[in-house]
Amino acid sequence: MQDKIASDINARRYTIKTRLLGVETATKKMLEGTVNSVDDITISVGFEDMTVLITFIHTENNKPITFAIDALKEIIPYHLDLFYTYA
Repeated sequence: MQDKIASDINARRYTIKTRLLGVETATKKMLEGTVNSVDDITISVGFEDMTVLITFIHTENNKPITFAIDALKEIIPYHLDLFYTYA
């Protein structure tokens, strides 16, 4: 039971943190900073032909990945595609 409460609190923290950080123009620096603020995740961002290329370099725990992807979907303008891979 305690683990579920702790994971719910972490989920809320990730959501709030990424939303607060992702309120500027979607630049490489801003996208990397927003997602890299989530514990145990490191990404690299690239742009090519109207597509944002996200490479997950380091993921120690798979649970926060969904929060990172959701945050990216919220931040990236709708006219750009999102493509992500794992290194």
